[in-house]
Amino acid sequence: MEVEVLGSREIVERAAMLAMMSGTAAHVVGPTGYGKTDMASHIAEMTGREFYAFNSAINNTEDLIGIPYIDHETKETHWTKPFWFPKHGKYLLLIDEINRAEKNTLNALLPFILSGSLHEHVLPKGVWIMTASNPDTDDYDLVNSFEDRAVFSRMCMLNLGIDTLSWRNWVKSTGRATKHLENLMESTLQNADKVLPDIQKPNPRSFAKMVDMIKTAKKYNAENNDKFFTEEVLLTACKGIVGADFVSINSTAIISEFQEDVERTLGEILDTEVDIVNMLQIKNELLRALEKPVQDEVMIDRLFEFVKENSKKFPGQFLEVLPEIKGPYIGRVTEMMITIKNMEADMYNQKLKKYNKEDN
Repeated sequence: MEVEVLGSREIVERAAMLAMMSGTAAHVVGPTGYGKTDMASHIAEMTGREFYAFNSAINNTEDLIGIPYIDHETKETHWTKPFWFPKHGKYLLLIDEINRAEKNTLNALLPFILSGSLHEHVLPKGVWIMTASNPDTDDYDLVNSFEDRAVFSRMCMLNLGIDTLSWRNWVKSTGRATKHLENLMESTLQNADKVLPDIQKPNPRSFAKMVDMIKTAKKYNAENNDKFFTEEVLLTACKGIVGADFVSINSTAIISEFQEDVERTLGEILDTEVDIVNMLQIKNELLRALEKPVQDEVMIDRLFEFVKENSKKFPGQFLEVLPEIKGPYIGRVTEMMITIKNMEADMYNQKLKKYNKEDN
């Protein structure tokens, strides 16, 4: 199955789509003219959803919650539902220019974005919400900074930069291709692009949302026999919810969780070269494989050599594998453990002697 090469714009677009599919609002930050609204419209088109863009800069609270009226039967005050309010779940709402909204408008918007509740109006189940803003820099005259950690942790925050590959394709598709200006425009855009700061930090809720996104991506790809959500798309979406630092350090584990669950045999695991990146993954695979009894003496010998060699590289890490061995050769486990412990103790003593010699 071929995996298409995606530009960074397509990656952000699919990451936003993945977030919304898994029940998390997507927030896209990017300079003016980078196509945030077009991105939302395209996602709606791809997924067969009605699309409405709400501009926070020019709308007020009444545009959101409607105007009050009295129900003459109940003698209660209610609010008229806005004309744009979704009538069913197959909608994508874009709340644009959110950091240009007045404070009272923003206060009304936040519960709407996070829980689908807008005063007494409640969104139909299944509606997707995407928000967009310009970066909080001196280039823009913004009303508020939109920097509430409680809000960020509930959203997938995605930075949209210039992707010249996608831009060139778009220029051609709209009949704007040029002979003399295209390369000049492309190089100018590359130089103008700015890297936006990473603002997400992990917390229990964001970890839960990350797991939901991984499951959603796996399920979608399996059901459609496709690789629409690539590893790069998934990692981008995860960065948007738990932060770039966590994803950069733990990308191998995230991708392993995302990949097809193919359980390797004990022999296949023992054939693996262990390094600092895959060490914990290999150890966990070994522990799962050893849930079954080991019946082959040759395999026991291989396992012993594997633990011995990798204990030299990672002292203390693989020793805990040995007590999990079951089967007719369990009597050798104590002997193995004593050997490994003595080896690690010798390694420690040799290092200690070396350091003492260097100090003297």
